[in-house]
Parts: sequence; structure tokens; C-alpha cells
Amino acid sequence: MPPAPDLGPHLIDLLDEAVGPVVSIRGTGDPRRWIELTCEHANGAVSQASLSGAVRLPGVRTRIELFGTENELVYDTAGIDHEECWPVLRREFAAAVRAGRSGELDAARGLRLQELLTRALD
Repeated sequence: MPPAPDLGPHLIDLLDEAVGPVVSIRGTGDPRRWIELTCEHANGAVSQASLSGAVRLPGVRTRIELFGTENELVYDTAGIDHEECWPVLRREFAAAVRAGRSGELDAARGLRLQELLTRALD
């Protein structure tokens, strides 16, 4: 699977939550190898993201650095134990289904992220 359609929604989702709602997005590069996304947010901030599924690294790397007038904020998955995360995610999802409730991360949000990514790739 090309990196942009596979990885893009996750990264846009993180930027959307961390910086503010993405209102405009453009992409450049080859979505099958390496792509750069530039996002404009509702609060006027601009963010940029690099995505690649073709770069050879020893493991998955997701790192977000936010710079502004305050200290930088960093989100890095390097120390996350994915074997610990997935059972929590499955348990919370099953509990939501049993309770008949939907969270913020629903199908409408997923569709919005896919629409943003489609705009970036056009």
C-alpha cells in the first residue's frame, strides 16, 4: 500500500488534534514513496508533515514536534510498546460497541480525514 493513503489519515488526525482543525491541505512528492503535506489550520497555524513507507528504518517512527512561542512539544512513538497498546484499543472499542456509544473518533471524522488526504493528493 502506498504510504500516503495508509499513513496519511493517522498523521493528519494527530496534527488536527494537536494544532487545530485542518482547513486546507496540499501535498507534493510521490505518494507511493515520499510525500510532504502542508496543512493550514483554523487558528492560522501552518504545519508540515513528511510521510514515507519506503525509507528503511529499524522500526516504525512517528514523531511530531510543535514549535511556537512557548517550549516545543514533542510526541514520539519510539518508546511505545505496541503489544501493550492494541489490547487497550480493542477493549475500549468493544466497551463502546456494547454500550452503544460513539466517541469523537467516529466514521464522520474518518471520512473528513480521507477527504483531506484526497485533496492533498489531487
